Amino acid sequence: MTEAITLLALVGIAFLLISWPRLTSKSRIIRRIYRHVDDPLGATRYENNRRAGRRRVLAFFSLGLANLVYPVTQYGGVTALPSTGRMRRYVQLQFGHAPAWPRLWRVWHVEAVTLRWTSEANALGQGFGDLLARKVAQALILKSPADLEQHPAFAEGYFELRRLKPAPNVPSTVPFGEATDE
Repeated sequence: MTEAITLLALVGIAFLLISWPRLTSKSRIIRRIYRHVDDPLGATRYENNRRAGRRRVLAFFSLGLANLVYPVTQYGGVTALPSTGRMRRYVQLQFGHAPAWPRLWRVWHVEAVTLRWTSEANALGQGFGDLLARKVAQALILKSPADLEQHPAFAEGYFELRRLKPAPNVPSTVPFGEATDE
């Protein structure tokens, strides 16, 4: 019995150590923010069109291979998310300082988010920046989108959202000056 409990504990620790980089990586935060801003940026629609084009090229040579590599529908009737490398084309992050060890990246370490939209997005539509700010604030677990500064660069094709600098520490009580004898 003790051997079984020990083996179970060691297997649990092994699974934790194997998944540790994924649980604490920057890529996890990129995936989180991508899921929130995916629809306004039009990224998945663009990626699906790109994927369909590759499927057509592969189907020209072998329909069975095309069905294997790029299935028409996924489980649940949706297509899979793109790889994290493809997500980085649309979501780029700037991080602040994290503790030296253990290096755990969390959403509160993100200082700025740069978002690039595709041709499928309504980038020049009414309220596009406010919609992105709401989605990113939700992904970063902020109180409101007012905690983010918006820096649109429509000519360059990106939209940057930065966290507001925290207010300087102001004491809750201000001591009154002592009476001075002059």
